[in-house]
Amino acid sequence: MTHWGRGAKGLLAACALVLTACIVLIGLQAWPQPPEVLSLTGAAEELGNTGNLLEGTAAFTSGLPRGEEAANPARIPVNTATKEELMTLPGIGEHLAGLIIAAREKHPFHFPEDLMTVPGIGERRLEQIQDFIEIP
Repeated sequence: MTHWGRGAKGLLAACALVLTACIVLIGLQAWPQPPEVLSLTGAAEELGNTGNLLEGTAAFTSGLPRGEEAANPARIPVNTATKEELMTLPGIGEHLAGLIIAAREKHPFHFPEDLMTVPGIGERRLEQIQDFIEIP
């Protein structure tokens, strides 16, 4: 049996042993494989198109919004929206919509973060509605 001692050499030997054990354990880990890359010809075949790649992708992309609609869908202007419009936002009910209107009458909102001054709107709720609101 090995005697580690109480000095620096014993501590160094113990550390070396632990480090070696860690390296061995890390080497035994099963590392995930990278995802398979799909080539354009493979994508065309998946879409059922062996001729013109653009024909097959037209059906795939037809439901996507184009141009300005994709970048900025219809957003609700928080400083001028009615109570009913505000209630269409996720997580905003009648009471919270009323609080938003009362707060904007005192001080209009200049940034999305200004909504967090309304009781009931925190970071999580702001994240939920941020893509659906417009604040000048």
